[in-house]
Amino acid sequence: MKVTIISDIPVLPITLGQELEKGGFTVQHALPDNKTFESPAACYGAGLSQADLARLVEMLSPLSLSPLSDPNLASDEVRLNLYLPENLNTWELDIMADTQSLLNKVKEVCVDSFGFSEDESEISVIERNELIYGSAPKQVRQLIRWFLKTQGIIVTEKQKFSSSDNDIYIHVKDPKADKLPPSSFRTPPGIRPYRTNKRSPYWPAVWGMSLEVPSRSRM
Repeated sequence: MKVTIISDIPVLPITLGQELEKGGFTVQHALPDNKTFESPAACYGAGLSQADLARLVEMLSPLSLSPLSDPNLASDEVRLNLYLPENLNTWELDIMADTQSLLNKVKEVCVDSFGFSEDESEISVIERNELIYGSAPKQVRQLIRWFLKTQGIIVTEKQKFSSSDNDIYIHVKDPKADKLPPSSFRTPPGIRPYRTNKRSPYWPAVWGMSLEVPSRSRM
């Protein structure tokens, strides 16, 4: 199957294409053609095997693409239109991971490549893999979840912020952590071991810390 990827994010066809090539697909990259799509779509030629289409959809998950038959495409051809509703720098990422290597990887792809804005990043103890958001639309969240899936990480979504809040919190545990040396978990210079930002969904009891002030009778 030949897959052409069209996106307004220049690096996405490359990143996504590398994953699809691992699955045996032949990938071509194309530049955006300035068309406006109401939603991302997977356009396919008539006669395409449903088994091949299902395999492609599974590899793209959790990216949700509407399947559309296109008479202008050959029977073994698929065109992925991956347009997002807004520039990704609209959304500010707060990234927490339990290893330096995973923290670096998430920043490298989501901030440096995809173009999200970065608010804070920290190495911390992570209880569960989560993506916490306010106003971020489904397509934006799905892009982050798709990337994390390529790293072996499945996150749970929670909307904890207001519908006008552009923050996205990413809390992830390194699936390779049990194979890493202890030095991978140490807090490097310049990175706080815990947050003091009151906007955190875990403030004030951060990582099990109690901020209770003793009463005078106990002082």
